[in-house]
Amino acid sequence: MVTGPTMIKRTWTTLIAIVSASFLLSACGRGSDVDQGKRDVQQVFETYLETVKMADVTLASQVWSQSQDVSAVTPLGRLTGWEGVRDGLYINFLQKAFTERSLRPDNLAITVSGNTAWAVFDWTFAAKLVNGQPQHVLVLAFDGGRRYDPGASFEIKPRLLDSQGQPVAVGRVTLAQALADNNGLRRYVLTFTPNGVPAGPYTFRVSLREPSAGLISEAYQTVRVE
Repeated sequence: MVTGPTMIKRTWTTLIAIVSASFLLSACGRGSDVDQGKRDVQQVFETYLETVKMADVTLASQVWSQSQDVSAVTPLGRLTGWEGVRDGLYINFLQKAFTERSLRPDNLAITVSGNTAWAVFDWTFAAKLVNGQPQHVLVLAFDGGRRYDPGASFEIKPRLLDSQGQPVAVGRVTLAQALADNNGLRRYVLTFTPNGVPAGPYTFRVSLREPSAGLISEAYQTVRVE
């Protein structure tokens, strides 16, 4: 992972629910039997998981709607239309950033209502990173709409820990983007490029210090570097 799944889990679940509703309508509309509809949804859903694992654009085009009205909201931005999803999600993210990908669903719930269906689930995304290959890391912080003095900023500290919990050189990390939403949600996009990191499993840990009270929050995820 290099997208902070602990903090964006709910956002990505919403994304999958929207996507599933859009590309599963035709599967559910073929009959009134709810159980059959759920089986149809399950089949297309499993195909979707395979598109993520293989970063297969051709297969993905069979489960994503080709309409320009398709909108996928991801932690790194909004993707509009099939071309936007194809280029932003499958090519620039899944293909270019990782050598292997795995999206594991948990607590899958499929709902069929007439000719409409949606799927909601928790997920775990695991992938391998490559030395010299830049990857985006998203850090989300909720401040409840609190106002800060001019010049105040959150302090972000990324660390890479080996299997013994010892820090190793993380490579190059830069702040690519910082956004503050009106609803009190702050988004920080880091560009993380492993450099000279020995192959193996690690824990990528990010700590964030709030500037007013000095409170520190942390999020972490296991990663593998090749």
